Amino acid sequence: MEEMSEKQEKVSFLQAIKNFWVGYIDFKGRTTRTEFWVNMLLFLVAIIGFFIIVWMKIEKAGYLTFEDYYSSMGTFFFLGIFLVIPYLAMFARRMRDAGFNGKGTKITVRGNIVEGKVKIGTAFIP
Repeated sequence: MEEMSEKQEKVSFLQAIKNFWVGYIDFKGRTTRTEFWVNMLLFLVAIIGFFIIVWMKIEKAGYLTFEDYYSSMGTFFFLGIFLVIPYLAMFARRMRDAGFNGKGTKITVRGNIVEGKVKIGTAFIP
């Protein structure tokens, strides 16, 4: 497995994305601010793009059918499952870099997991 470049102070946009995927399940180590915020920006762009596509479906048909709703939420659910592990790993590394160690990081990561479960559970309620 390839190693993340932790010793760099300045990380390029592409290197930040590469480090995100290389550190897919690496909960130890560090993440720079640039790496963290570049990937958060990409998450935001992806989520906005996804909802624009759903909104365009609604505008085209005039309404959202149950099939469209559940297929959209299913797609969103599987993307979330695919990205939750690297997101939590990146978050734990960033918390460690910010000075939180041990219990502080564990509590915050577990809080994010619980919050995600609540959001996923309510997403399928029409």
